[in-house]
Amino acid sequence: MRGFVARHHVGLVLTAALALHAYALKSADTDFAIFERAAQRFIAGEALYRAADAESGTEWTDRTFKYPPAAAAFFVPLGHRGLFLLVSALALLVAAHWAAQASGAQRLHWLPLVLLASYSHALFSLGQSDGLVLGLFAASELARAKRPWLAAGLAAAAVLLKVTFVGPVLLVALVRRDGAGVARFGAMLLALGAGLPLLRYGPMGALEQHQAWLGLLSQTTPPLLCRASNQGVWAMACRGPAVVIATVSGVALLGVLWAWWRKPTDFEVAATGTFMAALWSPLCWRSTLVCLLPAYFFIVTGRRPLNVVAGVAALAAAFPIYDVLGAGALDRALHLRLHGALALATFAFGALATRARTRP
Repeated sequence: MRGFVARHHVGLVLTAALALHAYALKSADTDFAIFERAAQRFIAGEALYRAADAESGTEWTDRTFKYPPAAAAFFVPLGHRGLFLLVSALALLVAAHWAAQASGAQRLHWLPLVLLASYSHALFSLGQSDGLVLGLFAASELARAKRPWLAAGLAAAAVLLKVTFVGPVLLVALVRRDGAGVARFGAMLLALGAGLPLLRYGPMGALEQHQAWLGLLSQTTPPLLCRASNQGVWAMACRGPAVVIATVSGVALLGVLWAWWRKPTDFEVAATGTFMAALWSPLCWRSTLVCLLPAYFFIVTGRRPLNVVAGVAALAAAFPIYDVLGAGALDRALHLRLHGALALATFAFGALATRARTRP
């Protein structure tokens, strides 16, 4: 523990400060209230998904619980916002520890957390769960060698909290040719995903909750795809200059795949998977972009000048637009999907820099 603190003291102090600021100064009416309500409904055995929830949101989102029924059980022990923020902050530190270890970063291992500060603050301020998801995935990777069933359970929990994380889980298993790991993951996903609702609602009740979840997603997700706050690739294709950004993002991804014609490392695959799980998620808010943390380590480990270009893109994304230029400038940046574009640039140049370093 002492070694962990000594190695990550900068990230520890920064992450704690951001979480404390969000807890003390930001409104308690955050997305965490949705998780808290779902946990209360799960405990009471009530319906998790209700049409009235969709009518109680703001202009940029809604107040619906968009997670599978089993996810509600995960929020039961995290019933206090302060505890939830503490666990989220620790999850980011676990992810940074795994990424530093897996990437072989010998120096500047604090830099990715610093560059990610604006997204981390958005995560804590909104009370979103993306940091927890990334931490679960990282913990799964750390536990894989010695505790494979624990690793499978952690990976399954990450997927239940963010379905798109099935991508990095299966990508890494595919590269490792770990069929047994996939089987363990599938078993744990079934046990948690089906077992928890079954225990609380019974067979028919659990089936009804899953049907209600899928129905809610089909009704509430499409109207949010083109909202300005959505920074993902799906949102980039909505209108205007964003179409150009979407095209560039596709070209950038093809360029990275072309550069990776030799076998990538496990960490490179995992970082690519978490990046895609965020940017290719139908709803990718700024808080979702904390999932780029592993890819930010490409900046530390890559070869110049490509890693410098990636670092500049990440630094631009960290610029506090709202605080310096005002709400109007932030609104224009969001409509242009600027954060999504900078995330794509950071990943593309970082990955190319890393492959330039590792290519024989």
